[in-house]
Amino acid sequence: TTTSLAWLRRQVKAARLENWLLRWKSTNNGASYHGTPRLKIDEPLKLSRRFESATVVQLRTGHGYFNSYLATKSSARKQIPSQRCQCRASRQTPDHLLVFCVRHREARKQLRKAIQPLRLSIENVLHSTKGVTALLEFIKNTSVAK
Repeated sequence: TTTSLAWLRRQVKAARLENWLLRWKSTNNGASYHGTPRLKIDEPLKLSRRFESATVVQLRTGHGYFNSYLATKSSARKQIPSQRCQCRASRQTPDHLLVFCVRHREARKQLRKAIQPLRLSIENVLHSTKGVTALLEFIKNTSVAK
């Protein structure tokens, strides 16, 4: 009996993912990222502008233009001395910006409506096709993480 190339590719892909997950769980790096690694870019991101797709990646990784990250960088510490949000919340994180920040209340209503029946959570917004599509519109409307 012969082994098909397609089967071998699936086995290699599964082994790579398993290896990556083992390494990922053994480190503290990337603690804010809860998605599953993918070899292909999300379909909605293929059609978006570079700014919007970069913002989605920044929100997923926790490394971007929000105070919780910038306040930890020595090059930005003079301009961003605190992790506080402009709405006076204690930390301006991706989770706060997308789910809780009062400055984006109206846009978040549209986001919540667009991802129904999914509930509004950071995982659903950042890691589902429906969520990413709605998130791209949210980013255009709010310029969040800019």
